[in-house]
Amino acid sequence: MFNNTEAFDYIGQRLVYYIFVVMIYGFIIFAFRKTNQFYGLNENSDFIDAIYYASIVFTGSGYGEIYPQTLVSKLIILSLSIVKLYIIVMPLQTFPPENFELDKDNTISINDIIEVVDEYNNYNPNSNINNNIV
Repeated sequence: MFNNTEAFDYIGQRLVYYIFVVMIYGFIIFAFRKTNQFYGLNENSDFIDAIYYASIVFTGSGYGEIYPQTLVSKLIILSLSIVKLYIIVMPLQTFPPENFELDKDNTISINDIIEVVDEYNNYNPNSNINNNIV
């Protein structure tokens, strides 16, 4: 059966990876701010702006107020997106499916639908509205 401690450990490990990657890429982006590699960042931008942009790219939001302009900056962001796949997306696909109790029979029959409709019709029998769907 599923152990909650394993889930919290898993989430905590992914959170540490996320923070580490965002900080590293934040430093890289911050280093390029003076060369106009990224639109929206300039020499007056602070480290928080670089962290913000790395975080937005990492999460996939991509608001667009900061974006790469040159080939080097595009390669930096491309590599961040690939790293995101290995930290967030790929582990979700390998998360143990036995942790979730799923019904083995995923088919729906007409009897299942009739049963749900009957439950709905019997839910509020005192209503003046005709609840007969079928």
